[in-house]
Amino acid sequence: MAITVAQINKIYLTSTIYMVWIIAFTIYNYQEHKTELLNTLDTRLELAARNFVNILPKNLHHKNLSKNSISKSQDLEFVKKFNEYAKTNNIHYIYSMIMKNNKIFFVASNATEEDITKNDGGFYFYHYDDAAPYIYESFKNKEASFHNVNDQWGSFRSVFVPLQAKDGTVYVIGADVLTEDISKLLFDELIHAMVVSLFFIVATIPLFIAYKSKVHHTSKLKHQVSVAEKANEIKSNFLTSMSHELRTPLNSILGFSQILKITEKDDVKKNNIQEIINAGNHLLELINDILNLSKIESGNVDISIDNYCFNNILNSALSMIMPVAERHSIQIDNKVSSLPDININVDEVRFKQALLNILSNAVKYNSKNGKVIIDISPNDKTMLNLSILDSGKGLTAEQQIKIFKPFERAGAENSDIEGTGLGLAISKELIEKMGGSIGVESEVGKGSRFWIQIPLS
Repeated sequence: MAITVAQINKIYLTSTIYMVWIIAFTIYNYQEHKTELLNTLDTRLELAARNFVNILPKNLHHKNLSKNSISKSQDLEFVKKFNEYAKTNNIHYIYSMIMKNNKIFFVASNATEEDITKNDGGFYFYHYDDAAPYIYESFKNKEASFHNVNDQWGSFRSVFVPLQAKDGTVYVIGADVLTEDISKLLFDELIHAMVVSLFFIVATIPLFIAYKSKVHHTSKLKHQVSVAEKANEIKSNFLTSMSHELRTPLNSILGFSQILKITEKDDVKKNNIQEIINAGNHLLELINDILNLSKIESGNVDISIDNYCFNNILNSALSMIMPVAERHSIQIDNKVSSLPDININVDEVRFKQALLNILSNAVKYNSKNGKVIIDISPNDKTMLNLSILDSGKGLTAEQQIKIFKPFERAGAENSDIEGTGLGLAISKELIEKMGGSIGVESEVGKGSRFWIQIPLS
């Protein structure tokens, strides 16, 4: 059968839409992960600089240091050790500096054989003739500083970590990564983003086919409802399947990483392995939360309502939260502990899961040396009115509206607090399935109060 001009135009239009979608989604994914990748690189760079102190000679930084303090043979021995450290940590240059008479001196560094020969044994007390202003400034800083450097040695991403010797001498550890190495990583991230975009495009094809086949057999309204249901079913099945498929290799990665950490004797490599384990555990938590949410939304979670003692469930949840609260210096004031036992109609496991999410957030997002107050309102004869008040920074009106939506973290996605943004969404779904409700009241700068209403027995 011949293809008409209209069909050709339709194919052209569809292809164009898909290409635009791929490009837009690729750019979005790339921008989302670019910042995270660069932050991770900065963290690794700073960690390498701080750990460099562990292999430096003792008493290296002191007021009476001079070029002759260390012999040429010792210098060569240390430089070889520093070369190996830089290679292991993927660092181009790693070095230590001091400032005397407003001049910058290299005290120790990794080096090429040519550098070692030219400088008569290495970099101990080697004068840096034209140090940039930000290097001088790093001696005044209290925290690490990062810079994009373009000098006679090349183009780098550099970190400068200020430290202090026992005799009070201030010194700075510097570490450089070649810009071209970072560019390679960003290019790999761009390719990864494009692959993800293509994957999502392929995942939408069954939805498009389902839509086209249905349009010939039903009315427009029924068709729209059917497509929405089919899309939700495909999404839930896809998330469930992918969550299971991802957990299997991820558990293997975590397992072998833990074995590597046990058998590894080098502290630097142990730290690097621990970073892999931390990231893996965070990813596993995200996968589990996505699986839980997809099960709840698809109605595949069994809720078994029965009569349970609220006090026992709360005490069990608090026993798990207290160690976390103590680590963060958060005081928990449980005003329910002095009250008689209260019986509620819930699924014990699911209610405890929701309660743990709320308590965990109250601790994680609290202020330093903050407080969490747990109380109930005894006035309602049919519902338990639970209140969990924290002394954190609070939420804006806009954040309060979004806080129970999936992946919404109310600005915490830009902090170092780990989380998936799914805990409150899961808690809301579970509480409502048990005939209850959940909400929040907050004021910026004065903390937040999360409340839960659940049926009494």
